[in-house]
Amino acid sequence: MLLEAFARARGRLGDEAILVIAGGGALFDGQEYREAWWRDADRLGLSVHDVAAGPAPVQANVIILGIVAEAQMPVLYRAADVLAFPSTREGFGMVVLEAMASGTPTVVADIPVLREHLTDDVDCVMVSAGDSGPLSNALVSVARDEQLRRRLVTAGAATAARFTWSASAHAHEDLYTRVLRDFGELVPDVQKVSAAGRVGLVVVMIDQPFTIPKRMASGGMANPSTTMPATRWAVVCARRREVAELVQPRV
Repeated sequence: MLLEAFARARGRLGDEAILVIAGGGALFDGQEYREAWWRDADRLGLSVHDVAAGPAPVQANVIILGIVAEAQMPVLYRAADVLAFPSTREGFGMVVLEAMASGTPTVVADIPVLREHLTDDVDCVMVSAGDSGPLSNALVSVARDEQLRRRLVTAGAATAARFTWSASAHAHEDLYTRVLRDFGELVPDVQKVSAAGRVGLVVVMIDQPFTIPKRMASGGMANPSTTMPATRWAVVCARRREVAELVQPRV
């Protein structure tokens, strides 16, 4: 889809437009997918070059960089006119925040996980997932409209600033504290371990069927008041900061 969107956009942006793809081996994971990708590039008349084979020729308009060193990522982001992020399945979308922190406007797929912390036409441009037409139009708009670019860059920087490591740590602390609060009544036994100079731990093992409180049953985890089968869950609490985490250990 990205290739088709770029081919369409390039027709309006001119022959100097270049699509740069960075990422690890999983980017082209699977021989069937890889072969289909190259066929699409040929069908669209795109000239693809993998830098693993040497410096890119002048006529290349799609360049595959492969893995980029972390220290070089800000340079890559700032060299781009726009970040295209049409992924349809994401856990969070860290790449988008990295681009925003680097001052690069972003075009992203309109999927639930990104709507949780991004806002269309404010800090990014969201387009229908899986549709190359809207993606192509958005890439052209962001590349050409300087006022739109400035607005996205300013709001994007503010969004990225909300997700510092410190802010993320505090958010996790709040979540873990709520887990302890909501599951505390289910705890049949508590073992406290502490030692001088060490972080004390509270390890709770729940090895019995129990019902998840309605307030904790959301998303794909369980239906309200769902009774879980006999299993083993652990709540681990770092007592120094009252941080807790609900995990299901591997067995």
